[in-house]
Amino acid sequence: MVAIASCRSQLEQFSNELLLDIFEYLDGYDLCQAFYGLNYRINTLLKSVQLHIVLKSEKNNPIIWQTLSTCMSPLQVRALSIYEDMDVETIVPWSCNENVCSLRLTDVSPEYLNQICERLPVDNRLKSFQINQKTKYFDSNVHHAMINALLVTYGDRFRSLANLAIQRITILDFPSVLTKFLSLRHLILDSQFYDVKLFPFLNENTPNLRSLKLSGMYQVTAMPVVPVKHIRELHLEGIGEMVISSNFFEYFPNIRRLHMNWAYSSRQNLLFNGKQWQRIIETYLPHLKQWTIVFSDGVSQDITQSFYIGDFWLSKKVNVKSIINKAQSRYRLIRSIYFGKQWSFAYISDRDF
Repeated sequence: MVAIASCRSQLEQFSNELLLDIFEYLDGYDLCQAFYGLNYRINTLLKSVQLHIVLKSEKNNPIIWQTLSTCMSPLQVRALSIYEDMDVETIVPWSCNENVCSLRLTDVSPEYLNQICERLPVDNRLKSFQINQKTKYFDSNVHHAMINALLVTYGDRFRSLANLAIQRITILDFPSVLTKFLSLRHLILDSQFYDVKLFPFLNENTPNLRSLKLSGMYQVTAMPVVPVKHIRELHLEGIGEMVISSNFFEYFPNIRRLHMNWAYSSRQNLLFNGKQWQRIIETYLPHLKQWTIVFSDGVSQDITQSFYIGDFWLSKKVNVKSIINKAQSRYRLIRSIYFGKQWSFAYISDRDF
């Protein structure tokens, strides 16, 4: 009893500002379960905290939801995360208000996505939106329907977005999109394939986009190059040697920051060398200030030696970060090689939600 009283005493000694900071690390369900009913002061603070509502099957106690809906207002909600096709009527009080700034949908169907989108206020204030499709099987109809819902049918509901992440949704063909996403600054496209139709979309519909992260495969075609001149930051994952052996960087002539997660293998040894990268930077990336290549498993120090030869690389002041994997080698392995400051796309994360 003494220990419990001591804990309560210490909690109540915190300032209102500190308590509100602590509360914002918990979602509304856990917040209500852990703190509501402790005392009048806590209950009053809960009525002013900015809420993150997480809807998933594990959080299914109707008593807690009833308590939450009576003691806190939907207008307090700033972030909403939905996992699976939850009962849409359950989420309406929490999603249909103009104060929601961040929305994440995980493992939902196209039909459910349509239900959510049509309930979003036209004048909503969404700044961050992330849709994460975890379906393991490939169904082009499902992926096509989801892209059409996001960019075509309900594109006008996302005009205020600054951050957008479309993840694990294969984009084989960009549809004709009328909406212009003028507020969009940062975009993640985590797909399996890309072709040149991506670039007209970026030019015509995202004129103020500054940061782009691509994951997947790039399909080389003989189509004329249409440069995307307004993008300044590019992060590539899983695209690999294709972008090196093609004219991929010709699409991004004004890049200032470049990050690549390089899936290194022995057959790529000839592609990854200082001479090849010098040609790419001088030819396609004249404005590049920060360049970072990350090797997930580390590579031998030999691979980086060519980046210390010649005036070009000496002027760049190349740095490396190394690791020691004692299970595989007693020598240091290179984890990353870079010049300027190391940069990576970090504008959309779980802390936004």
